[in-house]
Amino acid sequence: MVAWPDGHRWEDYKVAILDKNCAWKGELNSLHNLKGNTRRYGKYGCKITFSLSFDDPWASVLNESELHFIDVWRDSTQIWSGYQVKLDRDDDIGEEEQWVEFEFLPLSRLLQWRVGLPIAPATAFQFTDHYDDVFKDMVLNSIGSSAPNTPTTAISLEFPNFQVAADDHAHGTNDTLDATRANIYEYLQMRGRQYGIDWDVLFDSSYQPTFYTWVPRRGSDKTEGQATEVIFSDDNDNITRQRYGQDTQDLYTVILAGDGESDVAAAAGVRTSWLVRAKLIKSTGADAMNTALGEHDVKEFYKLQTFVETEDRQWVTHWDIGDKITWKSNRLDYGPYD
Repeated sequence: MVAWPDGHRWEDYKVAILDKNCAWKGELNSLHNLKGNTRRYGKYGCKITFSLSFDDPWASVLNESELHFIDVWRDSTQIWSGYQVKLDRDDDIGEEEQWVEFEFLPLSRLLQWRVGLPIAPATAFQFTDHYDDVFKDMVLNSIGSSAPNTPTTAISLEFPNFQVAADDHAHGTNDTLDATRANIYEYLQMRGRQYGIDWDVLFDSSYQPTFYTWVPRRGSDKTEGQATEVIFSDDNDNITRQRYGQDTQDLYTVILAGDGESDVAAAAGVRTSWLVRAKLIKSTGADAMNTALGEHDVKEFYKLQTFVETEDRQWVTHWDIGDKITWKSNRLDYGPYD
């Protein structure tokens, strides 16, 4: 029998429930069919769903007409924080076991509730700093401790216990961004992709919702012979088939600014191999053009089929885009390549 790697067993997951004041209430120990997904930048569509038996005590708690939060951990790694948006239960009084379905959205969607409102005497919701720290200024002044009151009813827009992580000046560019009257969540979605900044809202160790930013890590050396071994290998027949290739249908090697007066280009060798393929974008900024150049690079893909784990060669569960790995197939006489 194959033993799953750490992080792939039900007992490795812990789901804590919090009330509307972000106070810890307990852990859910009888989840059924836990499913979820996460994406960078807190993107749309991310959610976690699960069900509880109708007679589970926690089903009654989540059945209340109040907001509840959850915090999801795998072993000692926090992987998701969210708030409840939906419950769904059958009203059939039968002998079969009844389930209550619950759905949670990521905590980052709290920013969907806020708009960039100028704080008097300012006339615009704009900030100047490193881009990642500008994000924090915007959040602090829209939902954090510096959030204003509503203009007519004077209701405070500060979310209880919401905090913003300390500035770390991780992004190399310093400039001014203006989000006046923009939806903060949508604005950070767009700017996060444009400037290559990841961000999220997670509960800290005291269960306070906290906004974090970071510039994506560029990867570690996980090639054969390093501390972390090969990502995959068929030395022990653990891969019976693999496919790999390149997709260049969306490849561009020159990005032109919106005004047509400047451009950025891929390396000369890339242009020689794949020819000059020019694309005009709306922006005239160097960061936006370089981002577009990266997004329209050659897309490499691989697919593993009929995968079976072995003791000394198994799928590595924690690796990131940008990591350097070793690719090889003895059966196909391919590689090794780093």
